[in-house]
Amino acid sequence: MVTIMPSVAQGKPSILLIIYLLVVFGYTFSLGFYYLPGFLVLTLAFLLLVAFFFLPQIFDNFEPFNFSQLLKFSLLISASLSLVCYGGLQQEKGALYNLSLFLLMLCVILIFSYFFEKPKADSPILEFKILNFEFVSDFVLRISDFVNHLLKYRFWLLIAIALILRIFMVFSSPNPQIDVFDILKNGPKALLQGQNPYSQTYNKIYIDAPANYFAYSPGSILAVLPFVAIFNDPRFAMISAEILTAILIYIVGKNELLALLFLFNPRFSFVTEQSWLDPLIPFFLLLFYYLYKIKEKESLALFIFGFIAVIKQSFIFFPVFLLKIIAGNLKKWLWPTAAVILTLVPFLLWNAHDLIYNVFTRYFVTVSERIPLTHRSLTLFSFWFEQFQKDIPSLILWIIPLLFLTVVFIKQQKQNWLIFFAGITVFHFALFFFSNAAFLNFYYLISQLILLTIVIYSKESNHESQTA
Repeated sequence: MVTIMPSVAQGKPSILLIIYLLVVFGYTFSLGFYYLPGFLVLTLAFLLLVAFFFLPQIFDNFEPFNFSQLLKFSLLISASLSLVCYGGLQQEKGALYNLSLFLLMLCVILIFSYFFEKPKADSPILEFKILNFEFVSDFVLRISDFVNHLLKYRFWLLIAIALILRIFMVFSSPNPQIDVFDILKNGPKALLQGQNPYSQTYNKIYIDAPANYFAYSPGSILAVLPFVAIFNDPRFAMISAEILTAILIYIVGKNELLALLFLFNPRFSFVTEQSWLDPLIPFFLLLFYYLYKIKEKESLALFIFGFIAVIKQSFIFFPVFLLKIIAGNLKKWLWPTAAVILTLVPFLLWNAHDLIYNVFTRYFVTVSERIPLTHRSLTLFSFWFEQFQKDIPSLILWIIPLLFLTVVFIKQQKQNWLIFFAGITVFHFALFFFSNAAFLNFYYLISQLILLTIVIYSKESNHESQTA
């Protein structure tokens, strides 16, 4: 029999789930663009997460809700919002769109069934008594059998529907007008044709932002390359990553509801359409934990972790979190270092100027190119500008996240996986919240990382209780 929710202490996972809901509510209703209510909700979520990380003892007796019931309600709310918010900016409102809405309605019904106990396989649902003769309708027995089978396999049915919904989005929005999709599709194509992706000029999608160059680190090219080669669409990489992450959540945490909550984020359809890379990170991160801690395949796990740092510039700080995990073991450090070198060096040798200029200079130095977007993002930077009509100095925007990185590193303990995952989440929340530009995909990632933290808390808590 499948265990829906392992036995864990109620307080800490409950507060994490509440923080997750706050983050989701913060970005869902504005597509991640600045609006004051969303900013205030995200601020509350950030402060609670900081308190959870640095002062966890204050939540030891925090039990306003039964975690299992709160998780069911969270999943039902999330799936319902997925239905209400379903759609992409350039999605065709045709048959696939309507079929997707129907499938989401079915998902809501199936998720609602988690509130009820599964009936015993040998007991009918309805029994009739007429003229003192008891009998069970054959039709009702057939319905009962069907319902029992449906409930037995509902988890995998919901996983399949989540996959189908994402594929439908790709086919009903085949060419979204966003720079990310353009470069992630045409960059790997250039590489397959023997051309340097960093030396190409791409379509200029936005008038007010000259993003017509390949702006991401080389790991992003390699991550989507097979999917562009086979399907001619980079979004299948992110779709595969999210489905596999949900399956890993189920394997690691033995938790159907958390796996489904991960998949039915209210803005999954929009994130899928826009081709953002962020769904890759939870997959590689949880795969790292699974291989390193559970399967004890440390070399492969560390290589994968190193690869995360060269997918996108905002993830370059990931190796810092390894310092307390592998400490001064130089042999282990060879693997993440090898991942970075093998990914970066070929492109540096090919054309060092284009790689450095596109990936580092334009991203970290030429901020003025992205100024038209900064005042519309869901950040403290935008809030400050709205209130005082002036920008926060860039130096401050760098100092605050680096301070968080420092104190998170100090807080880390060797082989403490909960602090490891929570620390990654807290730091990146701070990095995005105090940056000059952070949109829906950034906070979508934070919400998913919070769910991974709950999974790890569940796993590690159960392990400690079994070994006590």
